[in-house]
Amino acid sequence: MQLPTETPPMSGKLKLPEYFFQLLVEASADALLVVDEQGAIVFANAQAGRVFGYRPDDLLHKPIQLLIPDNLHAQHARHQEHSAKNSRARHGGGELDLRGRRSDGSEFVMDVGLSPLETHRGSLVIVSVRDLSEQKRVERRERDRLRVLELLNSGAPLQEILEFTVRAVEAEIPGAICSILLLDDSGKRLVHGAAPNLPEFFNDAVHGVEIGDGVGSCGTAAYLGKLTIVEDIHTHPFWAKYVDLAKKAKVRACWSQPVFSSDKKVLGTFAIYHREPSAPEARDIEAIEAAASYVSLAITRKRSEEELQASEARLHAIIHNTPNVAVELYDMAGRVRFWNEAATRMFGWEIDEAIGKTLDQLIHTPEEAESFLQLLRELSGTGKSLGPLEYHFRRRDGSEGWSISTIFEIPGFGGVPMFVCMDVDITERKQAENAMRQSEERFRQVVENIQEVFWMLDAKDGRLLYISPGYEKIWGRSSEALYRSPAAWFDAIHSDDRERVPNRSTLNHGADQYDEEYRIIRPDGSVRWIHDRAFPIRDNQGHVYRVAGVAEDITERRQIEERLRQSQKMEAIGQLAGGVAHDFNNILAAVMMEVELAATAKDVPADTREGLQVIGAAADKAAALTRQLLLFSRRQVMQPRRVDVNGIVTTLAKMLQRILGEDVKVQLHLHPSALVVHADPGMLDQVIMNLAVNARDAMPAGGRLVIETSERHITEDELRASPDASSGMHVVLAVSDTGMGMTEDVKAHLFEPFFTTKQPGKGTGLGLATIFGIVKQHRGWIRVYSEIGQGTTFRIFLPACEAGHELPSEAAAAARPRGGHETILLVEDEASVREVSKRMLERHGYKVLEAVSGTEALRVWGEHGDKIQLVFTDIVMPGGIGGRELADQLRMIQPNLKIVFTSGYSSELAGGAIRLQEGINFVQKPSSLNEVLDTIRKCLDEPF
Repeated sequence: MQLPTETPPMSGKLKLPEYFFQLLVEASADALLVVDEQGAIVFANAQAGRVFGYRPDDLLHKPIQLLIPDNLHAQHARHQEHSAKNSRARHGGGELDLRGRRSDGSEFVMDVGLSPLETHRGSLVIVSVRDLSEQKRVERRERDRLRVLELLNSGAPLQEILEFTVRAVEAEIPGAICSILLLDDSGKRLVHGAAPNLPEFFNDAVHGVEIGDGVGSCGTAAYLGKLTIVEDIHTHPFWAKYVDLAKKAKVRACWSQPVFSSDKKVLGTFAIYHREPSAPEARDIEAIEAAASYVSLAITRKRSEEELQASEARLHAIIHNTPNVAVELYDMAGRVRFWNEAATRMFGWEIDEAIGKTLDQLIHTPEEAESFLQLLRELSGTGKSLGPLEYHFRRRDGSEGWSISTIFEIPGFGGVPMFVCMDVDITERKQAENAMRQSEERFRQVVENIQEVFWMLDAKDGRLLYISPGYEKIWGRSSEALYRSPAAWFDAIHSDDRERVPNRSTLNHGADQYDEEYRIIRPDGSVRWIHDRAFPIRDNQGHVYRVAGVAEDITERRQIEERLRQSQKMEAIGQLAGGVAHDFNNILAAVMMEVELAATAKDVPADTREGLQVIGAAADKAAALTRQLLLFSRRQVMQPRRVDVNGIVTTLAKMLQRILGEDVKVQLHLHPSALVVHADPGMLDQVIMNLAVNARDAMPAGGRLVIETSERHITEDELRASPDASSGMHVVLAVSDTGMGMTEDVKAHLFEPFFTTKQPGKGTGLGLATIFGIVKQHRGWIRVYSEIGQGTTFRIFLPACEAGHELPSEAAAAARPRGGHETILLVEDEASVREVSKRMLERHGYKVLEAVSGTEALRVWGEHGDKIQLVFTDIVMPGGIGGRELADQLRMIQPNLKIVFTSGYSSELAGGAIRLQEGINFVQKPSSLNEVLDTIRKCLDEPF
């Protein structure tokens, strides 16, 4: 067919330009048509025949509408009108939905170009047509692929993706009915995937069919792993068992393509059914392969997602149900992105509350939070993990805790690093460790500061495990040496005590404990007393594996106990001496008063009077002896008053120098202020005199006697070392000599009565005993310091009086009448004393009623009480009612009754709750007539 031109072709050969033009037209990939003004086709090239399905000559003179679907005529007409208005060619196609119609009636999308051409035949239009079917098919497949990806990324269900794929292929291939079957977990059976346009009964019938060679198209394709094409189901042997099913479903052809995974494992099949016998074209094969790839992608992704979800679910279950491991996920900024139940229990924040929290809200201090964040930065990109680390965290309620953590990096979304932190709450362990450290610190402080020595041994080998610092203070040896040689402990024990001190390791052989006191010898030769107690430490099986003990220095306690025993012994001796003196005083009282009464007689011969004087002198000596005994036993009468110790020492010093001789030099070191005590000045004179005389005897070749006075406040701590001491301010009187000193044995018996180191006839042994009694009677105590060749010091402690009161001056007592005419009730159990006392009182004008006991005195009072002005009674009497009890009962009858007491004991001991004053209401036996008469007269003359 020749393309119309303005001039008819020349006979013979075409002109070269026209020839080439004709070649170009025929070789064009586009269909070229020339249409006249009436719309008839006047030219069609070979490609036009191929595109529309006609022979080119068959198209000549045919209307152009033959090639256009009936429903698109108007659209093509508008395109033609629009093109006619423009001088340039216009194109339209897919974007305008311009479609062509083939000879078989099928339609296709085409691109149309219109070019006007003016010829001598009139106006023509050159129509160029390009079949866009393949392009549109490729574009549609790409859209389908992108849609599948979109569905996958959006998390759409696999069923939705499979059905979309089926419908997409059905839209691409006319008459196609598609089906997807999936291989089950066993890999042996096909199960329904998607087939929306196949009958339900058909889908049910093929669901679960076992794959195999010749089992339909799909069973065979899945079994052989290759495309299986059945053009006519009715006649193909693969469908022999299922032909009736196919007839019922009205399908005749089935092409089935295996769906493969990336590792070439069969996942299922994609099949295309036709209702008529049919063989696939190349484009059909491409379509079914493309669809199979979509299905493979969907199944693989979904199964991967399901496996991932299952894995995540398992991991989630593990993480959330791990009771003791808190798991958190942090981003680079330190914000929480994940949080498990254990983290909630650990931190107190619920999961939804915790997400987004920052490290400074979870870590104890901002500094620690910043340090933790810096660790994350340093960890990023290293591929390493950190841990175990300990950090201090803060709970929701503000309380604090400790965690041990392991941190590692994992990839996050978009390549942003994330950090997993796995924590174990060790708060209780840290608290236990802190408590242990505090306990150990308290133990260390205790054992390092207590006076006792704490020690611990390994029971198995006797190895010393611990010795407290007190060992070095008490033993005087180094702890290091003892660690090297534990036997040094035993070696330091006094040789006399070693046999009874068991080896401490013997507790490993059944002994429960030991408790011993023994002596040790320090390196300087001094001896210390030790109280050592040990006990075993057993394991869970009851075996001894440690031996612990406490050793205490009890040297001072032993010394105190010895002094206490000595004091108690002295007290017992004093009580014995006092009792003897009391009984002896009763005898002396009768003797002395009888002598005085006899001496007052008028007609006594001279030799008799001389004998009475001898008897009186002997009685005076005996009384002096009993006074010394009473002084020792603190039963001698005291006449205390406020005195200045400095004044007593100063007054006595002049006399002492004359008594001691020129070879003993007396030195005084007195306190600058007056030191006032409540004491009997005569007794203090006796104390100083006795000590001075003893000092002189200790310095036969002469020496120095130093008397010092001072003040000292005795603390409660000092009382523990001196059981006989008292707290508060005291005056200290110290008498020191430079004599020969004393041994420890002499000091142990120093204050015992009749104990003396002097030659026979040189002393009575009552001097220091008397001093002891006087000091005790003044509520004081004595300390003695002496060493052989270094002299001796006696320190006497007396309670100090408060300052501010003037000391009384000595005043002579005014003379009082010695007799009277009052009636006196005389109560005395000693007959001799009672008789002489009665005669003495009656001789001086008094009327006397007698009673030998308290009970009899009450009877006499009952008969003559209205006549009695004074009761003169002994204090200590048998019969259950003594002088004190008698006085109490009589004063209940007559409150203002005058009473004078007498006793062989001192007023302090005899009076008890009664306030006795010598010369006022008390007479101590033995006494003179004048003392008795003066006291009775004073008492009678005193106003009530």
